[in-house]
Amino acid sequence: MKNLLIFTFLLLPCFVFAANEIKVQADLEFLLDTQKESGKLCIGENDCSTWSTFYLFKANVKKVITGTEPSASFKVIYGRHDLLKQDLNDVVLTLREMRHDNGFGAKYQVVNIE
Repeated sequence: MKNLLIFTFLLLPCFVFAANEIKVQADLEFLLDTQKESGKLCIGENDCSTWSTFYLFKANVKKVITGTEPSASFKVIYGRHDLLKQDLNDVVLTLREMRHDNGFGAKYQVVNIE
């Protein structure tokens, strides 16, 4: 029962935030590694280390697939361990709008890259 409750709370934000998501085709220009932790890897309860950090990119939109975005370019953050510090061209992005005071200067967080 406890696992079901935890699973429900993990999925709930997906449905709540889906209204704030857009999907675009864009080029990502790598700007910097923020050095702010986006993921942690733990072995046991106390042995943890940074797994990934957030990268800041400039997104240049080629096409809006879902939702609306009036700007042709804006900053986004993304944090994955296996993502190289490089530009990514012609990718389809699912983006979640961020609060203005997010500390990164980014308008959106990338939640998926296709």
